[in-house]
Amino acid sequence: KIPGLMPIEEFNAGVLIEDLSPESIKQAVEKVELNYDQMVKGCFKAAKHFCYKTNVEPFISFVLK
Repeated sequence: KIPGLMPIEEFNAGVLIEDLSPESIKQAVEKVELNYDQMVKGCFKAAKHFCYKTNVEPFISFVLK
């Protein structure tokens, strides 16, 4: 779990693990498999939220006016 990757959990786009032990990785893979459809939706939601074009467009419009 790295603070900069917290949006993965916030958007339910995947699983963050505490360590790289085989047990932690296995549990994370199982959780993704069980919640795959919801996590795919979370990935798209995160992508939309962090879209550079969408976020910078208002600034570009302001500068060009």
